[in-house]
Amino acid sequence: MNSHKYSMKNKNAIITSILFSLLGVLFYQCNSSSSYEPTIANDSTKLVQSSKIINTDSLSNISNSIKVIGQIENKLTLTVDSLRKMNVHEISDYKVICGTGEVKNTFAKCKGVLLKDIIKKAGIKHLPNGNRNFNVIVTATDDYNACFTWAELSNTSTGDNAYIIFEKDNQPIIKTGAMNLICISDFTTAMRHIIWVKQIEIKPIK
Repeated sequence: MNSHKYSMKNKNAIITSILFSLLGVLFYQCNSSSSYEPTIANDSTKLVQSSKIINTDSLSNISNSIKVIGQIENKLTLTVDSLRKMNVHEISDYKVICGTGEVKNTFAKCKGVLLKDIIKKAGIKHLPNGNRNFNVIVTATDDYNACFTWAELSNTSTGDNAYIIFEKDNQPIIKTGAMNLICISDFTTAMRHIIWVKQIEIKPIK
């Protein structure tokens, strides 16, 4: 009888631990520095994120270009000007939603280029063994990153919903880097919403 009670206590403790872990993941998604849009305060010396004030040291994370590297034919350095010369799309009513379901920010209109179009411009260099499985890793200046597979971008609807954007609500992006990543088809858009984007890497899956 005592052993049964002990076993039940152990199970309850494990379940409690799992629940706290899940809550921790959701909290991280909502508060990670590069995963959602900060609200810009009237005082230009401060940025406000979820009622948390961050010094302008975070402005040092701003990137004005994106390097495309990895298993590609042509290494690229992207700027807003070079993106404007590509096939530009307009995205309406985009919401930054964190893991708890809270809407962190909303933009009536964004402009950007499909991530898959950027990769096609770079040209994937296929491996001698015929392996066509690649990860596409988008990284911010603070090393926060989001990952897609090339199969996901080239062969599912995600490819038509993942963008590198350079304009929000008819204004250039300034405080969060010149270019950001968004994926509007994700249920939790904050998970793959990357500000301060500095790099796109195409990497074989081994």
